Amino acid sequence: MIEDSESDLAAATVSGDENFDQPARVLIADPDPIVRKSLGRILSRESAIEIIGETDGVDNTIEQLDSLNPDVAMIDSHLIRTQTRNYLKEMKSASPITRFIVLSVYDLKPEEALALGADAFLWKDCGRTAMVQTVRSLTQDGRI
Repeated sequence: MIEDSESDLAAATVSGDENFDQPARVLIADPDPIVRKSLGRILSRESAIEIIGETDGVDNTIEQLDSLNPDVAMIDSHLIRTQTRNYLKEMKSASPITRFIVLSVYDLKPEEALALGADAFLWKDCGRTAMVQTVRSLTQDGRI
């Protein structure tokens, strides 16, 4: 599911660490504890990224967004909407400064996530480099 190959793990950092004064503060929200831990492990290898929390459901995520105000939230696609409700809109209201990356395996297309208000979209198997670069891009530029 989440790519964590030996070549990815062997790379100490993705180039460009020297451009960051403060690490990007990241919240990870996914219903699967294995995915949360894997994402945290992959991203925390970067000195420019600090994992400040993990959550597993919509209510917990909104609560954490409100109290932590992370720079970036990586949110599983199952947590951003139902047939009748756009939870991503509520999450953005809880922390207006946060940039949102929606992660999906197959159930949501990039254009759907962006239409719901995501700042970026990644497939869960995109690999470490893409995840790190997306977090960095969002903390530098806003929307990608």
